[in-house]
Amino acid sequence: MKKYLLLLIVVVVLSLFACNKYEYGPSVSLRTKTGRISNTWVVEAAYINKVVQPAGTYKKEVVIEKSGALIKTDTLLSSMGTDTIITKEGLWEFDRNVENLLVLFADNSGVQEAQIWRILKLTSDEFWYEERDNYDLIEIHLKEKEL
Repeated sequence: MKKYLLLLIVVVVLSLFACNKYEYGPSVSLRTKTGRISNTWVVEAAYINKVVQPAGTYKKEVVIEKSGALIKTDTLLSSMGTDTIITKEGLWEFDRNVENLLVLFADNSGVQEAQIWRILKLTSDEFWYEERDNYDLIEIHLKEKEL
């Protein structure tokens, strides 16, 4: 009987740690995915086609609220010293399998933009995702914004 109990415990433990929902984890979390993703995020690292971008050239802040609202602020750096700030407001939700974040932006003129962010890692202080932009694969590593 002890052998069966031990075997059952081993199977349960392996099943918990063997399958990550996201490529880089976490394996187990006590917080819900909505609770983890609801935060104010800033870029820690950015990669375009697997090539790391120089620090500070890819400035972005993303505010994700539990209500489904999202605000994305991109700062486009210019060599002339005149940075351009673009703020987009939108809505977000997880896809059916909670593997992607579906994001929809609309401006005052009604122009809509839909994006799919494939979640690579989602912890309470890190959110990594990748998206396609034309022919480029963009991977963004966000970290919790320090207040």
